[in-house]
Amino acid sequence: MKAAHGMITLAADKLECHPDTIGNYSKRYPAVADAVRRERSRVVDYAEIKLFAAMQEGAPWAILKILNTLGRDRGYAEVVRNENYDMSQYSDDELRDIAQGKTGRSRRA
Repeated sequence: MKAAHGMITLAADKLECHPDTIGNYSKRYPAVADAVRRERSRVVDYAEIKLFAAMQEGAPWAILKILNTLGRDRGYAEVVRNENYDMSQYSDDELRDIAQGKTGRSRRA
């Protein structure tokens, strides 16, 4: 698993077996499952190191990623609003205008 960095398909290629074989061994043998977890964790650690380096260099995407994940408890998480509007109150023409961005009207209450 170490040579394949915890990647099942790569490990299967090296062992000349089907990826499901490794999955089955992982279920049957805790040591195999632990090796997969350990190596995948190592890959994430390396990725975090690269992310941190990019953040230190001032890369905006890296700064946002860190703030949206690690800074979540400080209020930096992106908020996705999912509002359900009752569109049944609009006529077909009004809905067409809304879809085409032609209306400046605010939504009905």
